[in-house]
Amino acid sequence: ALVWIGIAFLAGRLVTNSVLKWTTPPLYVIAILIPAVFFVWVATRGLNPGSPQRRWGVLAAGVGLGILPAMAAELLLVLIVVLGVAVYLALNPAGMATFQNLIQQLQNSSDMGQILSTAGPLLTNPIILLIALLFFSGLSPLIEEIAKSLPTWTVFDRLKSPAQGFAIGAISGAAFGL
Repeated sequence: ALVWIGIAFLAGRLVTNSVLKWTTPPLYVIAILIPAVFFVWVATRGLNPGSPQRRWGVLAAGVGLGILPAMAAELLLVLIVVLGVAVYLALNPAGMATFQNLIQQLQNSSDMGQILSTAGPLLTNPIILLIALLFFSGLSPLIEEIAKSLPTWTVFDRLKSPAQGFAIGAISGAAFGL
């Protein structure tokens, strides 16, 4: 834990240095890797996740097979929401005028307080808050949890026990987290 905190702290300090900031990406990768390896070690301790080839395969699939479908599905959801807003604005001329006025005010403003006061009524709209809540607390986690389990399902028929499935799932989840 102290090594992890030290690496993260060092990376945070070096990022402001104009010469040494280029050393921070490997430090960030190590700072992300340490907890992932620790949690996989805790989850698989005493369990047999299978052969090394299966472990590495699930790890690689967790990075490739898990993340890409999740990103594609979430981007598709965002596109659907943007298209819904565009259709609403196209059918509602008063809403379109208000939206264009808001964009113009935001483009001309450089003060954060003014930006917040301009966009505040939109951000506190119950419909906007409900859509954001539905996306960030419902649909996005559902998509990501399904995507995390895809690598486990690819080897499901070759698992010898539920414990082995749990261990493979932990490796897949860590890979998705990385």
